[in-house]
Amino acid sequence: MVRYARRVNFYPTPLIIMVDFDQFLDGDKDYQLILQRHQQVHGEVRMKAYEIMHEARKIKGLLLATDLLVDKLSEHECVGSGDKDDVTLKRLTALDSDDWYSMIGETLNLIRDQIVEQCQQVVLAKHTHEKAKETASQHCDSLAAAREEAKKRFERPPKSRGIQIGRQGIHCLHGSLTPSMNHKITRARTLAQEMDAFGLLKNHTVNEAEAVIKDILFACADMDNQRVCAQALQTSSLN
Repeated sequence: MVRYARRVNFYPTPLIIMVDFDQFLDGDKDYQLILQRHQQVHGEVRMKAYEIMHEARKIKGLLLATDLLVDKLSEHECVGSGDKDDVTLKRLTALDSDDWYSMIGETLNLIRDQIVEQCQQVVLAKHTHEKAKETASQHCDSLAAAREEAKKRFERPPKSRGIQIGRQGIHCLHGSLTPSMNHKITRARTLAQEMDAFGLLKNHTVNEAEAVIKDILFACADMDNQRVCAQALQTSSLN
């Protein structure tokens, strides 16, 4: 807690600065480009992780087919040449039990090879996923660096040339409001609302406090929020 003049207690909250910076990031094109790429690469990581299980589930079907054919293979081991079942197979399929036994055995060998190949696909999907994770991890560093660069731009004192400041508003001599000016206006409004929420404005309105804070910000843009609020409370307009 910080004590100011006239024994007014004001709690400077980091939320004010965080909200201002988040709003700045939303409009910062350089940071937004990096953020979009960051979201894209992490989306690719999630997709690659899904592909591992997608490939792995194919093995389950091959194993089920193997179990079914092994069961049938064991049944043919009990059928002798000339038995009733052997004659029925010959009549219905043109193949006797021995022919079916041999064909099922060859099919099992093919399925075994397919299982091995599918396992390799799972390993390949795992490798692709790991590479995607490495790329995403590197991009996290890029995003952190971009955020730091954006923070420097956010904290950089804006140029005041060509700007007239008054209690009735802000006017740029060379055209419309710049992004930097809009940021100061938003910051002034946020701080005024915070002061009102803490009951610091007494009989004054948010608009009056906002006008005072605008004067302070355009005179000294690099002043932190705590000092801005303290100075605003000490002005005659808010006393």
